[in-house]
Amino acid sequence: MFPCNQFGGQEPGTHEEIKEFISKRGILDVESTTVFSKVEVNGSDTHDVFKFCRSAELPAPPAGQGQPQKVGDAILWNFTKFVIGGDGQVLARFGSKEAPSLMDKPELLGSWVSAAGAAAGPYMAMEPEPQGEAR
Repeated sequence: MFPCNQFGGQEPGTHEEIKEFISKRGILDVESTTVFSKVEVNGSDTHDVFKFCRSAELPAPPAGQGQPQKVGDAILWNFTKFVIGGDGQVLARFGSKEAPSLMDKPELLGSWVSAAGAAAGPYMAMEPEPQGEAR
């Protein structure tokens, strides 16, 4: 998980404060989930991970499974999610309106992976900001 303060200033804290916030609210188990340092996901200081993810050419989503986002589109709000295949390629991108629980449904991810023509998992899902209320 990559915290980011570019969306309404919702992550003004230090790395430790962010981890404490996430842990106290039960958003993620910070012992089993990597919480990276705060990054920029848009603009001239965009972190290389998000430059890479935003530059991926992705197929249109299977019918009824999310809205496509154009290559290179800026991340518009918290909770944009990228699915990364075992080969390190970006397989799918989901906007903030797509529930993170989608990542727990291999049958749905499988259709995205098939549409991308990629080999099966393992997958890594990333989002630029933890779920939860604004501080």
